[in-house]
Amino acid sequence: MFCKIDVEWIGQFGESYPGYLIDYKDPDTFIFKFIGDASPKFNSEFDVSPTQIRLPPSGVQHAFKGCDVSVGDYVEVLAGKPQSESVENFLLKPGDLPISWWPARVIKKGGELIVVDYSEIDAIVTSSDATKPNLERGLFLNQVRPRSTQNHLSASNFHFSLLEIPSELVELFKEPSYIEHITRTCSPSMLICEVDDHTILPPCLSNKGNSDGQNVKFLTIFTSDEAKFKAEAIFPDVPRMLRQKHAIINQISQITTRIKENTFEKKPDLFYEEFTVDGELLGYSIGAGGANIRRARSVDGIVSVILNPDTCIFTVSGRTQESIDNAKRILEYATDTVEVPRKYVGRVVGSTNHQIQALVDRTGLIRIRVQASDGLSKSVFTFTGTRPAINDAKLMVNFMLDNLKEIEELEAQIPRYGPNGDFDRRGRRNNSV
Repeated sequence: MFCKIDVEWIGQFGESYPGYLIDYKDPDTFIFKFIGDASPKFNSEFDVSPTQIRLPPSGVQHAFKGCDVSVGDYVEVLAGKPQSESVENFLLKPGDLPISWWPARVIKKGGELIVVDYSEIDAIVTSSDATKPNLERGLFLNQVRPRSTQNHLSASNFHFSLLEIPSELVELFKEPSYIEHITRTCSPSMLICEVDDHTILPPCLSNKGNSDGQNVKFLTIFTSDEAKFKAEAIFPDVPRMLRQKHAIINQISQITTRIKENTFEKKPDLFYEEFTVDGELLGYSIGAGGANIRRARSVDGIVSVILNPDTCIFTVSGRTQESIDNAKRILEYATDTVEVPRKYVGRVVGSTNHQIQALVDRTGLIRIRVQASDGLSKSVFTFTGTRPAINDAKLMVNFMLDNLKEIEELEAQIPRYGPNGDFDRRGRRNNSV
């Protein structure tokens, strides 16, 4: 599957090798893979037990950022540093050893350079007659990190859950983009493994059984309770969302087939226009069962409406520019924003959201989202809908803001009487004296 758990495999000298758990065998056995392509001197993938590995210092993902240190600090130094801090596409050159972190102590420092000793490794070599590794003593600060405080894992550090997917949706579920959607929601460090007759489930799930023919079961593995909680919260909705996606894909495929059947060469006496719709909004542009495309094709003067689902580009041809503009108003869905001073947000939204809902109903928007803008004095209103609906909504909100500002300016002109005055700023009698 297209997911993994970031871990570090611990070597005989206490050094750690960043890599990933990429598959599951049983509760006490996982398959580990080094970061990057394997060196010819090492196996790319091999079995490990939880006690041979630990989580990265962050507890989630690998990072290769240096740190500032002082003389006497116990640190870990990097051998085989990648060219950038990202390791997603890192490749080892032939003959390179895997990236690794080694325990050391800083004995000298000057600018960006440090000198370390490996007394702990020397002690292991002396006591075990092991071959001393060839390590550089002079290093740069970007090759150093603090000592990891992560302990070796145990079987109890892994949390398991089962996810059932209808058989006809399994291939769609396995698509990398969908797996990435799940990992973004739950945790970037998790495993999803298909369960078969040979899978040895953990004791907590051993009575759940294997696939029943109608559904395929997937074992999901986490290293935190929080990630498992998030996953189990969304898992009941996964089959439903997959069915929706499957239906839309089939709908687009059918429309594409019909469009290809009616494709024609451009004619010089017609007007043409192309425009792009965001992929997330394409379903709205198409409409239920292609309703919006049919509406656009029925516009007076329109000759054809063609959608390329791969690029989300509509090509509209018509006898007049006006007819194309009218079709475009039906098909072109977009997102735009308006900044609203935070002090006016409540008055624009209205009590129990009634005013903002009225705005949606009047303009025909799909939705309006309100969110804070970087903790500053303004909030962002995000409109989603057709271009005419968005323009109408922006016009109405700006009109409300202008009106609120004008009222505020007028209120500011009302004299503020002191404690002995007869009236307050709203014209009410002042009974404070």
